[in-house]
Amino acid sequence: MRRLSAPRACAAVSGLALIGVLSLDWFSVDPTAVGPAPDDGSGILNLLTTYTDNLSGWEALSPFAIALLLVTALVTVADRGAPAIGVAVIALVALIAALLLREDDLSLRWPAYAGIALAIDLLACATWAWRAARLESPVG
Repeated sequence: MRRLSAPRACAAVSGLALIGVLSLDWFSVDPTAVGPAPDDGSGILNLLTTYTDNLSGWEALSPFAIALLLVTALVTVADRGAPAIGVAVIALVALIAALLLREDDLSLRWPAYAGIALAIDLLACATWAWRAARLESPVG
């Protein structure tokens, strides 16, 4: 059994941190963009089901983007080289697209930026692992 190399350990830590960051609130309602909640006719204003104040990364991102981010960490830890880099690039593009293409009045909070930083870190770890494996392999 091979020892866990530094780039693979970096990817494992980034993947675990990403799971934690996805659980935090990535979006919050912009109070200036939201008017009063509509009355449902019952005479009672239902604030619980009308608006969500915050959305975590799990709720706000597409399952495709989340799956790609987690697969990136797993593929890098599994030391799959160039495929890990490809998956990392696709995951980063999917994450940024998911954040930029939202059509609601939610504003980004700091965990969204941390998620982007962790996705970039996963790409760096995948590249680092691939380069380290190429330098260690005998040229022949």
